[in-house]
Amino acid sequence: MKTNCYEDTYVSVNKARKDVEKLDDVILALEDADKPLTCREIGIAVFGNDYIQGYHKRSLSHRMGQMLNHLRRGGFVKVEEVKGEPIEIEYDEYVRNVDAQGNLPYIKVHDDNGNTYDMPNPKFDRWTCGGSWQKVKKTVTPTYKVYSLVAE
Repeated sequence: MKTNCYEDTYVSVNKARKDVEKLDDVILALEDADKPLTCREIGIAVFGNDYIQGYHKRSLSHRMGQMLNHLRRGGFVKVEEVKGEPIEIEYDEYVRNVDAQGNLPYIKVHDDNGNTYDMPNPKFDRWTCGGSWQKVKKTVTPTYKVYSLVAE
């Protein structure tokens, strides 16, 4: 980014220069890639290990995200969402017992389109029953974005 001495007196010009100083490296990393890359892979290629373990890794990931966002908006980069392998996570959840009448806290509701939803049971008396915190296992499929350069 070339500016003259008068433009350098503006804070916004200095911030813009700082924001785009690694933009050429991002483009080169995307050009050299043989497959679409994640933001993390591009960040490691541009900033090295500081991107994942330096004391300013959050600011670097923010800068990388902004550069990729601006490239996407300009039509230079294509973004796709890729599903990863399903993983099982374990987390704490408050599980309610059935109330005195045997009502469950949630009921299954079906609509005319064939969709099924869990809805709070209007007959469930949450004040008369207790519950407990329990470890619950759930299988999730992570999704992440991959970036590739648009051919010109």
